[in-house]
Amino acid sequence: MSGLILCREKTVTHPYYVTELGLHLYTGEELCYFIYNDILLIGEDFLDERLFDFLEQLGEEKLADRARRLKEQAGLFDVLYLLLQELHYYNTAELFAFRRRLEELNGSSFSARLKAKGDYLFECGQYYHAIRVYDQVLEQDARELSDSEFVAKIWHNKGCCNARLEMFDEAMYCMDKAYQLSRSTALLEKMFVLSELGGIGIPRAADELISGGMRKQFRTNLEDHKKMAMFTGKALEVVNASDKSADEQAEAYRTLLARWKEEYRRNQI
Repeated sequence: MSGLILCREKTVTHPYYVTELGLHLYTGEELCYFIYNDILLIGEDFLDERLFDFLEQLGEEKLADRARRLKEQAGLFDVLYLLLQELHYYNTAELFAFRRRLEELNGSSFSARLKAKGDYLFECGQYYHAIRVYDQVLEQDARELSDSEFVAKIWHNKGCCNARLEMFDEAMYCMDKAYQLSRSTALLEKMFVLSELGGIGIPRAADELISGGMRKQFRTNLEDHKKMAMFTGKALEVVNASDKSADEQAEAYRTLLARWKEEYRRNQI
């Protein structure tokens, strides 16, 4: 979560823990914010006793009872909408927009919802969690996976997660699986990049399709990306820290390292 959240004084002793994001929720407002903005992370297992106990700690015993009953009578989306209505954090227009989004999600297939969840986790930097979700998609029956382009995107996105974790062999395997389904030249380039960064070979069938001209262009693109990388992300943070005085540099580097370690630990959950 990010941004400023205005909360009432009521907090809980035992917070609700969001495993995928490594977050603790202490107030009703934080719960509403999570539901509204992170709906893709929420599955049926969200409606368990941890949630109802959280509501009771907030003094919302009647709401907890209503949510329990509605869980049995309707389902996840109806309970989520009830919570946002009764905790009064969002206005009528925002609730209407949320309802529309729930309807869209309800109209999509289970595999599509899982993919959206995996994509969201990838965007949040939760690569291990995203890989697990993509694996869940790939475990669905043939009817859910009849669209080869859809399945190719799952393999591609899983490969990107592995690449971010520098698990290059696994990433190459995933990209090759995606290429077998889509035959996209962009995937040939990604396999070339993985081979350069990880020092691993490209699967023979794909490697034979990369012409000399393509290989030259792929290498030029890679060098350009490396240069650009010095002005983004962690590399940019290091460059900014190096501009400080000697004493400030040491403190800045310690702060960066501590934060990166914490991000890494969160990705292991």
